[in-house]
Amino acid sequence: MNEARLPHRDRREAGRVVAQALQHYRGRSGLLVLALPRGGAAVGLEVARALEAPLDVRGEPVVSRLPAGDRPGGARPAGRSAPRAGAIH
Repeated sequence: MNEARLPHRDRREAGRVVAQALQHYRGRSGLLVLALPRGGAAVGLEVARALEAPLDVRGEPVVSRLPAGDRPGGARPAGRSAPRAGAIH
């Protein structure tokens, strides 16, 4: 089986790339980084650190399925855990 090549080494690296693209938001009043649980939290943490913004990780995803390239109907179902919010400052 062919192994898919991902554009980034891991989610933390992906978060640093996203943060670089969002640098123009750094220092804005009221800025908040919102991340979905699982892999999104690792990306969000890197973005929040780079932008010096608080991070909020939501336990209940906003969507039930996330699109995944060539997979019709989306990727694996998003988490269905009980809603819980956690903020990292």
